[in-house]
Amino acid sequence: MDKREDKTRYLAEWITRVRFEDIPARVIRKAKLQFLSIWASAFAGSLTPGVQALLKTVEDWNEGTDCTLFPPGKKTSLRGAILYNSGASIALDYDDYLLAAHTGVSAVPLALALSEKLKLNGRNLLLLQIIANEVAGRIGASVALGPQNGQAWSFVHLGGGAAATSRALGLGSEETVNALGTAFYQSTFTIWPGFMGPHTKLLTAGLPATIGVLGAELARSGFTGSPEILEHPIGFINCFADIPTPAMISGLGKAWVTDTLCLKVYPACAYVDPVADCVEKILREHPGEIKPDQIEEVVVSGGITSFLMDELSSPFTSPEKIERNQATIVLNFNLPYNVAVFLFDGELTPRQLTLERARDPKIWELAKRVRTVNDPRVARAQLNSLLSLEPLPDLKTLSGGNFDLADFHLEKLEVHFSGRVEIRMKNGKVYTATQDIPYGAAGRPIEETEKLIREKFIREGTHVIGEKKVNRTLELVSNLDQLSDLSELISNLIQ
Repeated sequence: MDKREDKTRYLAEWITRVRFEDIPARVIRKAKLQFLSIWASAFAGSLTPGVQALLKTVEDWNEGTDCTLFPPGKKTSLRGAILYNSGASIALDYDDYLLAAHTGVSAVPLALALSEKLKLNGRNLLLLQIIANEVAGRIGASVALGPQNGQAWSFVHLGGGAAATSRALGLGSEETVNALGTAFYQSTFTIWPGFMGPHTKLLTAGLPATIGVLGAELARSGFTGSPEILEHPIGFINCFADIPTPAMISGLGKAWVTDTLCLKVYPACAYVDPVADCVEKILREHPGEIKPDQIEEVVVSGGITSFLMDELSSPFTSPEKIERNQATIVLNFNLPYNVAVFLFDGELTPRQLTLERARDPKIWELAKRVRTVNDPRVARAQLNSLLSLEPLPDLKTLSGGNFDLADFHLEKLEVHFSGRVEIRMKNGKVYTATQDIPYGAAGRPIEETEKLIREKFIREGTHVIGEKKVNRTLELVSNLDQLSDLSELISNLIQ
């Protein structure tokens, strides 16, 4: 069991020594799917007003030509590419999550930008992406019992940025310690009114990731940072967690949090996913029977986390606020809107999250008839996520540090973000569906997830970069670890 308390140095030593050959094939397979999923998200996000404003700003910087903006194809600096590409990836909440962070929105753009700038190969790209996942996920897990939640953990991207860049630059372990110490010196903290609605959410991953990059660049020049920035009694973990769990930073090289990746097939919060799956099931099994104007009520049952996220978004959700912000970002978290628009359109895609679609009063009228309830039965089902881990840790063990992630089979984790939907019609008929593990989540068959993510890439990429480039990119990514040069891949990801 690894009981090291010097977590900053422990991370740095692993970052410098891990090799591509150390990574299991199943983890590489998941990382390739994450790569496709994130760029599909970026294609969709690039069409939103906020990302268009971000593009104009990065272009105005006129900083360099080292890296590419996807899908516009314009050149910029490393900083500009990470900020823009991460912003496009996160714009529609169409990303991914793992134990315990939304890492892909920085890990994937960061790895490709660094690889392009430094002319690295496909194996190195995947290595950097997975390093960012593994470091950021553990940092999120170390403070999971705290005031923030999920995607709002912007600080994880400080770690991913510093880790991937340190490795890409070939820094030694002491330099990498300094990179982490510098990155976390002024740790980022997301403020909810800025997250729930305006364009500011687009900076959640990209901005801290660039701070992480800066930390590594400064360390290369001899700049020093605290070697105990994470674990000190008044360091990051103790400042950012109500119940610190530093032991989650363990098991490096033996337990892979990339194994726990959940890849989204809808542009929505993870807590919306099982509910959307339920609506999809009902519409598929009863084609033509669900007429929105004949619906009396829709009851959505979720766990406490789903209920709280819906409650958190509600004060920021109104047609007036959406118009003011010129963004539909808050709708990613609002269960009534997502259910209503899915029932009207028969799908939940980026098309349902345009400003024009959100102006339809019929959707809002139906949304008023969508009632969300905190269902203990669903909450019990969600506990199965923990039960899928062996041995099952308790809170005392987590907070006391008497365990190692290597003791758990993360590849067996099942993410039970359960949900139930009941549609009650005016004629008395009732349609119901439940979903235990959402499509694309850990615990679903990998073949099913692979099919869904390839379909996602085709769906979002075809009208942005064209069918020919989409098909070629799919071929290139399937052999990404064999590519000695990334120029063809880059040229196929642009318009």
